[in-house]
Amino acid sequence: MRAGCKETKVILLEDGKSFTVGAGIAAPAEPAVGKKVVVTMDGDDMTKVTQVTLSPPM
Repeated sequence: MRAGCKETKVILLEDGKSFTVGAGIAAPAEPAVGKKVVVTMDGDDMTKVTQVTLSPPM
C-alpha cells in the first residue's frame, strides 16, 4: 500500500472471487470463515463495493 492511502479490506470468497472494500465502507470487522456475506455493488460501477453485511442464518 502506498503511503497516504486509506485502509482497505479485501473479502475473499471460497470460489476465488475477491472484493476490495474501501475505508469509507462499513463492513463486519471479522466475518468468520465460511460465513455467508452479502456484497452490494454500485449500480453504475460494478467494481465498487457500497455495502457488506452478514447474511442472516437460515
